[in-house]
Amino acid sequence: MKSSLFNNRQKSTPQEIRKRFDAAVCHHLRSDHEWESVFCKCVAALKPGGCFWISDLIEHADPDIQDIMIKRYADYLEQLRGADFPAIVFDCIELEDTPRPLLYQVHLLHKAGIKNVEILHKNGCFAAFGGVRKLYGRNSGNVQYGEIRETRQSYEG
Repeated sequence: MKSSLFNNRQKSTPQEIRKRFDAAVCHHLRSDHEWESVFCKCVAALKPGGCFWISDLIEHADPDIQDIMIKRYADYLEQLRGADFPAIVFDCIELEDTPRPLLYQVHLLHKAGIKNVEILHKNGCFAAFGGVRKLYGRNSGNVQYGEIRETRQSYEG
């Protein structure tokens, strides 16, 4: 992940994070631990009523659907910049990113404290989604990343 704000080697408290940003770019997450940690830290840093929105590349849990969507994306990339461009993009994704299924990410948001997740857009390999941290109550987003135990395999099987 490019930002040092959520670098797993750096121990930032939610109070420190809250003082540092109004928006964040969460990219280059690899392991389930990183996904869980970043989602929980972002939600914990929100004031009640604060929003957490994501627009990113996703994968599909069903391999046949994933193949169809990747082919569509490759066709689009080829039309955009030529026959070599899809390989360049997919090599970068392989090297720097680990997309997760939309429902996996929605579940992480829910577990981190965003109880009403909205899916704004899903098309092919991309989705935009998120929600608002509850204003009051027990489930207002004070979850630590270690409390999220379910993994993406729950959504692929």
